[in-house]
Amino acid sequence: MTTPATTIPATTQTPTLPPAAAAGADDLARRSLARRSRYFQVTFFVVVVALLLAAAAAAAYTMLAPFDRELTPALEEKAEALGRSIAGQLGRLLEAGNPLDRLEGMTPFLADAIQDKPDILYVEIGIAEGRPLYRVGQVAEAGIDRVRVPIMVAGTTAAQVELGIDPAYLTTQKLAVGVDLLIVLLVAAIAAFELLLLAGTLLLVRPLGTIDAVLEQAAQGDLSFRLPMFPQGGGRRVAKAWNTLVRSLAETWQSLRIEAAMVRRTLGDDAAARLDVRLTAVTAAARLGDPDQPKTFNRLFLHAVRAPVFLFMLAEEMSRSFLPLYVRSLYRPVEGWSDSFVIGLPITLFMLAIVVTTPIAGRLADRYGLRRVFILGVAPLVIGYLGTALASGFWDLLVWRMFSGVGYAALYIAGQGYIADSSEPGKRTRSMALFMGAVFAAVVAGPALGGILADQIGPRGTFAVSAASALASLMLMLWLLADQPRERPAEISPRLRLRDVAGLLANPGFAGLTFLAAVPGKIALAGFLFYLAPLYLAKLGSSSSETGRILMVYGAATLLLTPLVAQLSDRLRMPAVLVACGGLISGLGMLAVQLRADSGGVLLAVLFLGIGHAASIAPQLALVPGLCRTQISALGTTTVLAVYRLIERMGSVIGPMLAAALVDAWGFRGAVTGIGVLTATSAMVFAILVLGPIGLNRKAGGSP
Repeated sequence: MTTPATTIPATTQTPTLPPAAAAGADDLARRSLARRSRYFQVTFFVVVVALLLAAAAAAAYTMLAPFDRELTPALEEKAEALGRSIAGQLGRLLEAGNPLDRLEGMTPFLADAIQDKPDILYVEIGIAEGRPLYRVGQVAEAGIDRVRVPIMVAGTTAAQVELGIDPAYLTTQKLAVGVDLLIVLLVAAIAAFELLLLAGTLLLVRPLGTIDAVLEQAAQGDLSFRLPMFPQGGGRRVAKAWNTLVRSLAETWQSLRIEAAMVRRTLGDDAAARLDVRLTAVTAAARLGDPDQPKTFNRLFLHAVRAPVFLFMLAEEMSRSFLPLYVRSLYRPVEGWSDSFVIGLPITLFMLAIVVTTPIAGRLADRYGLRRVFILGVAPLVIGYLGTALASGFWDLLVWRMFSGVGYAALYIAGQGYIADSSEPGKRTRSMALFMGAVFAAVVAGPALGGILADQIGPRGTFAVSAASALASLMLMLWLLADQPRERPAEISPRLRLRDVAGLLANPGFAGLTFLAAVPGKIALAGFLFYLAPLYLAKLGSSSSETGRILMVYGAATLLLTPLVAQLSDRLRMPAVLVACGGLISGLGMLAVQLRADSGGVLLAVLFLGIGHAASIAPQLALVPGLCRTQISALGTTTVLAVYRLIERMGSVIGPMLAAALVDAWGFRGAVTGIGVLTATSAMVFAILVLGPIGLNRKAGGSP
């Protein structure tokens, strides 16, 4: 007996969405999943960094408390040793019959004894509980620790030496140690953040992103790619299962094609033609790989380059606070050479090596790949740092610094090119901000950390640490990046021709932006921040640690303000105004050294330089396309920006030499003031020419 078919009532059937609605629902679900994923990642990073900071703060407090307890006894012991030395010398004079109240030269003697001892407020010689006979320094009424040492003559106390410990010195030392610990915490937080990004990329973003991309290819019929073998975990198990499946399909398809070829010979023409049609249809529907030559899917990930870039940038930034002082310690005066000029020469040659190497490294990256250029660049960088650490004199130091410049340029161009290649066309700016985030993080942490290391282990040891940091950058790059050819020419390394440069310089808007905004900005950076500030602060008595803390203010200002200024520039659509304002802020800020002839004046100048550069650097790049529309249509954006960058970097070459000439003519304060006046004046001329009634940008066919 036949069982009647069962008919499902219409009300119980599963509703089916139209194709467009189903696609919209899938897209909505994907966006919702992406939002939840981003929320989880942000929350995870915030919690982990907060826990790390809390642990580091507890460790810092644990280290600071014993220092606070032991500092005063240590200073008292030091003062007592000095008092015993003075008492011994005076005791011998008294035993020889010299009266205490008629000793000659006591004031110079006591002044020499406490010279270069900032912890000693005063020293006095007198009878116990009586009026002092001799005194050098200022005596405070209360609130200071006093150390008294007797002057013995024939076994009896003839007089006493009293020394006062400066309470301000105690406070300053405690504050300095506390600030150093805070800087270590900051560096630890930055390193922890970069480490978390790296771990997240390796363990989460990279596996999931690669799996998603391979499955997307499979959904479109391409089953030829295999997954790379990820680190241990779920990603590795998925990769093994997927690769087994893909290989099995490829082997099965290869066997079917062999059998089909054998069967085809036994068929008639019509049947063979139908078989060929079926085989062609299957091949078009699903592209299967060769089981003997499998293709592994390698995808570039933006976060993979952050840690290597941070490490090699940190290696260079650590020397900012003490490099001119180290150069001065190695230099022996040569007749006819200015000391100021010679001290600035290593910085100038380093910058010149960067200018010369950048286009060469770009072309090598186009031909041989970014990974190989990065590997090649690490060698001269490490050689340069090790050579600088072991330099026997000034002249070989110049060679080592040029080596470092060559390596720095190669690594920078490789990192920047990696970002350009791995970012989507519509997200290039956001991707470059990721790259600059690693750069700014190193600019913030490097000078302060290098200053602390220079005070503790010396400049040579700090350069050895820089070499180790560069090697660590290489290790990460070898681990993270696959060696694959570039799919498009580098936008950062075009071949420049002299007629291209001449044509751009004939554009008054481009020339005004380059020579009145970009070049003065680089002169201020290299001439003031890299050269003048460390030397001037050393002359004022600042240690390498203090110099590093002041220089890090520049990086902090640019790190915090650059994203805000970029948003403001996009909103106001007036980048030329921001460029002019940034130049004025930078230039006028350097005049602070005329108001305060101390480290506070230098701190203000560094702060305003950072604010000014944050306000002007990003809008400068936004101005170039508007000012050079005609040239861009003929040469392309890449060439125009390359010429702009090349001329801009010449300001870094000029800056130290100009600063040295100004130091010889006007001294340190005059040199800082001169660079400030140059920067501010250039900004005002730029504002008049580009924004004023003359409007060079209008003649150039652009708009600010």
